[in-house]
Amino acid sequence: MFIDPRAHDAGVKVKVIEATRNGYAVVCSPSSLHGSGLRPAAHARVAVEANEFASQIESLIGNPADTVRMVKEAQALLEDRFNIDRYIADALEQLDAGYRRERVTQ
Repeated sequence: MFIDPRAHDAGVKVKVIEATRNGYAVVCSPSSLHGSGLRPAAHARVAVEANEFASQIESLIGNPADTVRMVKEAQALLEDRFNIDRYIADALEQLDAGYRRERVTQ
């Protein structure tokens, strides 16, 4: 389990993404999901106060099947969202299309 109580960081939280990709259930502040595409409850548990963190942690420990499902869904979302192979293929396709258009107009 990865716990990230930081509340005021900016940008995409690489630690949350890496923890999820490595199979850890995540309990974090709302701002820790910013920019990741992960949704509260569906892909990570969110808390603000210490007692909320404790409750979310207990819930994940007490419901292992739900925790595994949540982690797998989060991993699938991140694999789709941050798939470097797909980005490279898309970029090459766009370059190839631009090259073909340029050759036709010459």
